[in-house]
Amino acid sequence: MEIPDISFGIITDIQYADTPNGLNYTGDKVRYFRNSVFILGDAVKHWNTAPGQINFVLQLGDIIDGCNASTSGASRKSLEKITQIFSQLKCPVYHVTGNHELYNFKRELLKDTKIQSSYLSPGVTSDPRGKNYYTFSPIGGFRVIVLDTFDTSLLGVDTDSSEYEQTLELFRQYNQNEDMNDSSGLSPDVCMYAAYNGAVSERQLKWLEQTLSEAERRQEKVVVAGHNPIYTDSADAYCLCWNHGDVTKVLHCHSSCILAYFAGHDHSGSFARDNDGLSHITFPGVVDTEPGNSCHATVHIFADKMKIDGFGVVPSYTLPFRT
Repeated sequence: MEIPDISFGIITDIQYADTPNGLNYTGDKVRYFRNSVFILGDAVKHWNTAPGQINFVLQLGDIIDGCNASTSGASRKSLEKITQIFSQLKCPVYHVTGNHELYNFKRELLKDTKIQSSYLSPGVTSDPRGKNYYTFSPIGGFRVIVLDTFDTSLLGVDTDSSEYEQTLELFRQYNQNEDMNDSSGLSPDVCMYAAYNGAVSERQLKWLEQTLSEAERRQEKVVVAGHNPIYTDSADAYCLCWNHGDVTKVLHCHSSCILAYFAGHDHSGSFARDNDGLSHITFPGVVDTEPGNSCHATVHIFADKMKIDGFGVVPSYTLPFRT
């Protein structure tokens, strides 16, 4: 049996809340808020008992649902419940920032929670320290780069701040709808300009460029992850990062070392390979998964390929490395 160089878990869009089932924003899908803890718990048990070592788990964002914010104390209570389940893992867990984290916590408060990976997780480097984009290398020759696709965003910042005003000015160039989550009337190339999405800042793009250049110099294999998808065929265009083209441009300049881009946010999940040959995997969301089913994956990195074992609603993929 072929032994991987490294294996790690993937889960996304848990969106737990202690509230009855509800509907998504468009009203066409059921969200099983309370059931999320059972799906996560089963995933943790699976990783803890899997044959071979699981080196870490990557949680791709939206760990609790934004509806928690409407009840005093519910955000921290729900977050504590979910992080307690994650604490049962026999390996480290790294977290990605999604829009629902920022519905529940201002960025300053998010720094004090157990999901601030750039402070709390082992081996993490970020620029500057405490930013929600970061990188880590769990073994020699392999690196994960985590992006914050809400670094420029209308979420998680005070509405009277200069940061919010600058972002709002940018946003209003593309979306003038009264409801800022409404993309109706927008053309397909700008329909991602809704308040539930965000952008990667110029500073973060420069950091990404530098980090990938260093990874190439070290001949590392790299997985890049963010909450928002960045390629049109890998998700509904309404779910893309605002400046997805800027991000893919940087990735394509370093395509020799990048294995794939991982995302959540679009709960249906999808896979696509772009014109440069880069694989984009959008993983299905836990909160939309019916009770009794699973929604997680284990990624295995081999010398010549990446194998993704999906469980429940998550598909499996075998992706040979580009030559």
